[in-house]
Amino acid sequence: MARCSDMTKKELDGSQRCMLHSEKAMPASPASIVEAVLQHSERTPDKICLRFEGAAITYAELRSRIEAFARALHTWGLRPGDRTALFMSNSPEFIAAYLATHLAGGIVVLINTQYRQVELRHILRDAGVRVCFTEPQLRNEIERVRSDLPALEAIIETGASLDAFLMAGSPYNATLPVGEAIAAIGYTSGTTGRSKGAVLLHRNQIANIRAVCQAWYWTRDDHLLLTLPLFHVHGLMVGMHGTFFTGASIDLRRSFNAAEVYDTLLAGQVTMFFGVPTMYTRLLAEAAIRAERSDPIRLFVSGSAALSAETFARFEEVFGQRILERYGMTETLMNLTN
Repeated sequence: MARCSDMTKKELDGSQRCMLHSEKAMPASPASIVEAVLQHSERTPDKICLRFEGAAITYAELRSRIEAFARALHTWGLRPGDRTALFMSNSPEFIAAYLATHLAGGIVVLINTQYRQVELRHILRDAGVRVCFTEPQLRNEIERVRSDLPALEAIIETGASLDAFLMAGSPYNATLPVGEAIAAIGYTSGTTGRSKGAVLLHRNQIANIRAVCQAWYWTRDDHLLLTLPLFHVHGLMVGMHGTFFTGASIDLRRSFNAAEVYDTLLAGQVTMFFGVPTMYTRLLAEAAIRAERSDPIRLFVSGSAALSAETFARFEEVFGQRILERYGMTETLMNLTN
């Protein structure tokens, strides 16, 4: 598979195969996260990249899911530059839809699952979203404002609706996104007024996660326990991006549960955990009622809010590991780390 800018007209108009083979080898340095995933699917197809609710998904299987979503999006009519919204909780479907939108040439719009009519109307209309992936329990929130969203043509919810959407996909000549293409629009928290859409290019994402991986010595041997929401840049563009950039693996949870996280740490299979300060205070509370202590893992990371000095010191005392703090913004991704 080649990037758009690397392909001749003959290549673009030629074979009707969809994505599985290419006469041109993928370059060593990916221009996008989806390209990194495809590279790992060639190099280590049988390696498990994602664990979720008892399921283990390999890089080859993830690639297959991404391609199925991309085929369906292209067949539906998504064109380069079109906006696809993700109004979903953590799941393999979220990841596949996110990366497939990029493979199909679209732009992802991330939406907090806690948002309701006012925020949904503003974001979906401001971004000009054409298609939105969501879940049955969230769809009604979109339907309540749909009459105010002339650009929104389709709402696809997980379950039978998504299955039918994927089945309708037809093969096409996919091209990898180039670095200058827009990857995502992340909306700010709106603390100074209405939230604003921050435009992030593929090269922004790659440059940032490359720097993070170098700073944190992130390698393909790491296994991340991730309970942060993927609609937020901390979970998605640090946790997920770093995993797929390095060819590592991730244990994804729908949400944070202190007891479950503590049990996972005790099992000794993860090397990294990313959280926000309240998660660390809850882990300390869980430790207070447990007799067992886990061995220190390679990296605990906190961000998205200020971590108190008391929590920082107490966590090191109880868990035997200092928490690494990082600072970033939706507009710039990660900026600082200690």
